[in-house]
Amino acid sequence: MWAIIYFAIFYQYERKIYIYNHAFVKGDSVYLLIQWKAPSFPFFEKESTLNVRCILRIKGKKVHKEKSKDIKVPITSGDSSMYICDEFKISLPLRKKYSCSLLLADRNSDEKIEEEFKVMNFTKYVEEFKPVNLCGELYERGESLQVEIGIKNVDSLLLYLYGDNKNLLGKYVVKSREVMYFPLKEGTSEYRFVMKSISKGKIVEKYENKVYIPMPFWYSDTQYKKMVGYLIYVASDRERKELLSLPVDKRKEGWEEFWKKHDPTPLTPRNEFEEEYMRRVFYAEEHFSFGDKGYKSERGKVYIKLGPPDEVESHPFDIDTRPYEIWYYYDRGIKFIFMDINGFGEYRIIYPKGVKL
Repeated sequence: MWAIIYFAIFYQYERKIYIYNHAFVKGDSVYLLIQWKAPSFPFFEKESTLNVRCILRIKGKKVHKEKSKDIKVPITSGDSSMYICDEFKISLPLRKKYSCSLLLADRNSDEKIEEEFKVMNFTKYVEEFKPVNLCGELYERGESLQVEIGIKNVDSLLLYLYGDNKNLLGKYVVKSREVMYFPLKEGTSEYRFVMKSISKGKIVEKYENKVYIPMPFWYSDTQYKKMVGYLIYVASDRERKELLSLPVDKRKEGWEEFWKKHDPTPLTPRNEFEEEYMRRVFYAEEHFSFGDKGYKSERGKVYIKLGPPDEVESHPFDIDTRPYEIWYYYDRGIKFIFMDINGFGEYRIIYPKGVKL
């Protein structure tokens, strides 16, 4: 009787949260089971345990609800690609739609991820549609997607499974509560389920939903090329060309071997340099892409190479001058002045002149 909202991460280092939702109507209420999945990567610090505050906010007409919980996740493998998962259960008055957000905040640092989404696709007859193994790395293990399906007040359910590009992957009939297994198609990350509830030989409801399956970035040509591009400040041209030339089945091994060569502490289970480098890259992408070039911008280059500045003076509205920022690195005894010379958000280094990083 639960509706489900699933959070899945497509790529190993991405900060994005992808949403899957399923809402079951019973009487005058909507029943939700909020299940989320997020990468541990943004929260990685030196602690052996992640302490994450989870806050779910739901808004609708005359409805404002908030639920929160703290969870602890032991870090045993030192693998920055691991996931953290948990769930909320909640019932709400029946409305046409709800606007929701989920905030995950590391209590040991300032790192956080937030995703907004809407719940507006309800069903009366599919009382349960629950993927139960999305927290596993299904592509890596060669597993099928496992789904618990339950129907109510209808004779059967016709279920059609589509992959990317609307390709029909299978047709199934559900007559009661069942656990079903759906084989995954390599290279496919989004699966769409179209469900037709049948009563007395007639279709009484058509309902559809999507499930996003975590797919490591090396299975996607576009994402793999993007990830290799991020290595511009740590890898030589030859190393990047070698990585780009690898076939799909060798990319994971090649990526891991590259970082092993650039691991300053090879005897420890984690590669702290890799984690910190990628954290800086994604910070640059998130904060220096509006009007600028993200990790390729001059602020991005300084941030990735030198780390966060000790102090930032921001001057976006000073009279008779373009917007500018001053970054101080006290331990290094240097400062940088970046100015939005053209007024479109692209900040360039104006001091020190001719600096080479």
